[in-house]
Amino acid sequence: MKYWRVPIIAFILFSGELFGGQNQDSTTMETVKVQVQPDRLKQTQIRIKEKHDFIYDSFKDIYSSYGIDVMKSLAFLVLCIGWFITSDKSRDFYKKNRVVRMSSIIALIVLGIIHITSQFSSYLYSKEKLEELSELRYLDLKYYENYEITFGQLIASVAQNSVLFVVLILILFSMKEATKK
Repeated sequence: MKYWRVPIIAFILFSGELFGGQNQDSTTMETVKVQVQPDRLKQTQIRIKEKHDFIYDSFKDIYSSYGIDVMKSLAFLVLCIGWFITSDKSRDFYKKNRVVRMSSIIALIVLGIIHITSQFSSYLYSKEKLEELSELRYLDLKYYENYEITFGQLIASVAQNSVLFVVLILILFSMKEATKK
């Protein structure tokens, strides 16, 4: 066999692969491509699960911190009201010091506004996370109901703590009237 014929024979054998023909090697390549697709699908499912878990954990944290904040505020306000009602020294102190009394009233108003704003932002953030979970379509939305901050919960907590803020502010204002008598 002449050596110059080897490149020509090789070219003829592999030209089918170069110009769209099929041989055993291209079939093997297609099999490899098919095997890669399930791996990509599995990786996508893993990424969706990780994203779901992250958003879901955030969603649960918002709910639990919301409840904790509401209860802490409630406890603080009840404690302050009880302190003003039962302590003669605190009432005398606030009656004598107008600057302290007015500063306390202003601080309570600012804290009340911050508290209400915080509750509304937690509600909106919870709705945002619920929307993100809905877009993932990983689970039905009924599975998330336990951790959703509803509008009714928001109104109830804002109303309850607002009433207590107002009561505390009125107690401080009433001390002013006692000094005029």
